[in-house]
Amino acid sequence: HDLQPMSGLLAPFFILFIVTLALDTTRLSSILSHPWLVTLGETAFALYILHVPVIWLYERALFSSAVPNPEYVMSVTYLPLMICVGLIAYLYVDPPIRRWMKNALSHVTMPLLVLDLLIFGVSAYASVRLRFPTPREFALYWNTTLIIFWTAFFFRTAISYKFRTLDPANLHLPFKKLAHAVLLSVTAGSGVVSALLYAAYAAGWIENFPRSILVIDWVIVVMLSLVVRLLLGNISLYKKESLPVP
Repeated sequence: HDLQPMSGLLAPFFILFIVTLALDTTRLSSILSHPWLVTLGETAFALYILHVPVIWLYERALFSSAVPNPEYVMSVTYLPLMICVGLIAYLYVDPPIRRWMKNALSHVTMPLLVLDLLIFGVSAYASVRLRFPTPREFALYWNTTLIIFWTAFFFRTAISYKFRTLDPANLHLPFKKLAHAVLLSVTAGSGVVSALLYAAYAAGWIENFPRSILVIDWVIVVMLSLVVRLLLGNISLYKKESLPVP
């Protein structure tokens, strides 16, 4: 029934192997705890993410060059190359991103972030569905809906962070300042969504996209974003007032 050996059949044995190594106190553990081996183990995620694009690019470069016997060169050099790529990614890419994310998340309200992502999904679907209410028409613009959602998922979130509309401290701003920040953030995000939709249209990924969809999406995101922030701000304020005075 499509049971994959690496992720299904052998998973319990992998769990037993990992737990056994974690509990081991013999000479084997001290050997595996060597800093070089630990560093090599830390490269595993980078290797998993990068090995496919690297092998594609490396193979294409070798076979399009004048290197004699590129298959042999590939078989000999690919493993050392990937280890070097994994080490570079772990030492110079992964830690800075982790530090940045840790610092960024300290200025983000997680419930608000989750609700914002939900708003983006609802708005992407509703804006297209309101414009094309029949299932047949809506199906023709399904790719447009997906582009709107994924663009919003990444770029609206980044722009919201830039404008600090995810910062918990801003939930208690006066309504005028809060609305101003939300309007700037949503408008900038809509600009990015519009640009990427046009790029997808120019590349032939989608046949067309009615401009009214973008207006509807902007209105929905602005309204729901303001409502969510006002509600969370009031809830936070209520909790503070409900705390007993020491």
